[in-house]
Amino acid sequence: MLVGQVDRDKMRQNMSVAAIEALVMPTVTITLQTANNDTMGTNISLNEASFLNGVFSSQVVSDFAAAQAAVDASLAAVRNGTVAFVVPGVQILIFPIGFIITSVWLLLGLLAYGVGTYERVTYAHLYKRRQAAMLKPRGQTI
Repeated sequence: MLVGQVDRDKMRQNMSVAAIEALVMPTVTITLQTANNDTMGTNISLNEASFLNGVFSSQVVSDFAAAQAAVDASLAAVRNGTVAFVVPGVQILIFPIGFIITSVWLLLGLLAYGVGTYERVTYAHLYKRRQAAMLKPRGQTI
């Protein structure tokens, strides 16, 4: 547990919660000496700092803690029976944005496939007509 005071020179009137949090968030540096007497140091991640008491103790600070709080709330709701458990994979969850995008790509693909098939069939008919025209006699030769 870290205990300290905020520098009053940095405090202003009507500060936002984020600004106050930035002032009271500790910067913890760990340094050590290696076997070769070299000094190494690192800062502890501020994303995992948490307030045990005070104004910010009820707020979630880190992304991991926010995700864990959301998971805990969901599990509690499932256990209480206030929320029904949804089996994954039995509902289409891509609607409407994913459905629209997928439909547009499907239509473009089918259009390209259809145009290609039409052109191929047209070319086959023209080829057969040319072959038939070449086999017909054209008239007298000299």
